[in-house]
Amino acid sequence: MVRLKTAPRRRAMAFTIKEYTDFSRLLRQHPEWREDLRRLLLTDDVLALPQELRDLTAIVRALAESQRQFADAQRRTDLNITELRKEVGGLANIFGFRYEEFVAALLPPYLARHYGVSALALERRYIDMGGGRFEEVDLVGEGRRENEALTILVECRASIGGGEVRNLADKLDSVRGALLAQNSARVIVAMNIHPSAEPVAQETGIWLIPYHKIDRERG
Repeated sequence: MVRLKTAPRRRAMAFTIKEYTDFSRLLRQHPEWREDLRRLLLTDDVLALPQELRDLTAIVRALAESQRQFADAQRRTDLNITELRKEVGGLANIFGFRYEEFVAALLPPYLARHYGVSALALERRYIDMGGGRFEEVDLVGEGRRENEALTILVECRASIGGGEVRNLADKLDSVRGALLAQNSARVIVAMNIHPSAEPVAQETGIWLIPYHKIDRERG
């Protein structure tokens, strides 16, 4: 019978307090040894942690800066959009008032030639509808037709279709009722008239006049 001999186990190296104290003193005396000892005791992954932490910190700072810049850009964009809306709204108001001024000047002679309305002057008015409510009408004026007084109520639009014609017809009906006008005519002047507008104008008795016609006849 053969017996196998096993190798003797190595005994763990003892490390006394004195040796540890001496070792610590040596490291303090030779700080350049610390880096070598760190490489011996720590794994590569652990050694890489400080640099990885620095890289991560730099990434977080870069993201925070990007977010701040984006927020600043968003605020500037919002401000620009707000200013643009104000400018567009202002231009729209200017256009609306200028458009109505042209209609006020050009419509009376056109109505005189084609509808027999004379002595007409038009201006913007706010009509008292009662109960503290006022209705704004683009242009209102009193003229004469066949020797009778005639109240002219005018709405000006850049573009109009059948639905808007009906809405304005109802609005001007209410206005002439508030004015107690026995004789009146409701007029809509528009730059662009959709085909659906004509039949509604005929049904409701609206005088629907393209702006280009009154502009062409001026002078």
